[in-house]
Amino acid sequence: MNKRRLFPAVLVLLSIVIFTVSCTGSTLFATKSWSEVNEIGENLVLTTKKGEVILVNPASGKAVGQCETSEGRNGISAIYGTPLINEGFIYIGGFDGAVYKINPDSLVGSREDSPCTVLFDPNYQEESDPFIGGPSIKDDILLINSESGLLYAIDINSGAELWPTPFQADSRTWNAPTISGNTVYIGTLSGKIYSLDFNRSGFSINDDWNFKASAGIGSITLDQDVMFITSFNNKIYAINRNNAEPIWQEPFEGENWFWAAPVLFEDRLFAPSLDHKFYILDKNSGRSVAEPIETGGAIRGSAAITGNLIFFANEEGETWWIDATNLTYEAGGKLPKANYAGVSNLDGTLYIHTDEDLIFSVRADSRLPLQIFPFDD
Repeated sequence: MNKRRLFPAVLVLLSIVIFTVSCTGSTLFATKSWSEVNEIGENLVLTTKKGEVILVNPASGKAVGQCETSEGRNGISAIYGTPLINEGFIYIGGFDGAVYKINPDSLVGSREDSPCTVLFDPNYQEESDPFIGGPSIKDDILLINSESGLLYAIDINSGAELWPTPFQADSRTWNAPTISGNTVYIGTLSGKIYSLDFNRSGFSINDDWNFKASAGIGSITLDQDVMFITSFNNKIYAINRNNAEPIWQEPFEGENWFWAAPVLFEDRLFAPSLDHKFYILDKNSGRSVAEPIETGGAIRGSAAITGNLIFFANEEGETWWIDATNLTYEAGGKLPKANYAGVSNLDGTLYIHTDEDLIFSVRADSRLPLQIFPFDD
């Protein structure tokens, strides 16, 4: 296994952040299972806190193939970003500072310790700059943020670095880039969001586009010309994505971090928070349209929509269902492990990636989570 040293600054930062939010029950990068489940063909794609990429047959509950990324000595090997599927390949960013492009056919029947295929590694055999968020792809350009705030542009076919110099943000970045047309938005831990126009040869910063929150950016969600922003200052913002002008009279404020991306249903915004509450807002005004749903744990991952139902899970393993039309809600079956990842809706079945890298499925007609991986005969 390829071992690497993680630079001390990353470890110091993570220690500070873990201490800062210990009261929420979230331990951030302390090897938790954070990535959402995706699918390719008939199989699910699971990325783990051990740095593995596993193809899972959802019918049998068996792994049909897997590979592993490298890890840092005395460091972290977890994959935190959601795996991206593009034209039959799996793309991920590793905590080891490499970007991987994986042909799922190459995993079938492979050894558990088979190395994943590296597409790009800017610091090969040097101190790694982890990729926390996943990649984004526009045409044949892959964009990905490193933890130190570098934005790389990579040719998805050759793995070549396209720009002469990566874009450098003012602070660290934990999220995947948000692409709209030929513009990419980058959120940082300083609270600043950058707007860049880009192509294969380079980028230009839109200097007249300015947004900065007073704490780190949790997520960026686009809805036509509106950008919804969650922040670690306990606030949600709505701005015009073209000029960064505010749309709401004032941001909505909760009692702890808003990390997960909200989900939209008609004219309502459904937003989970680390304060254990799930908020329902009017997306046009930012005002509450109902009392928040009070749960028993911090909600780190995004909810999913199935039909007119909103489903989410929290760090205490509770699951909840909200009727988005009449705003009634009820608790569902409880998970045996904590949940930090967002819920995935794949062809009408909801999948939950809990801590310890278990996968549960749940459907609206039963509302009882069933463990499908690993499945023991």
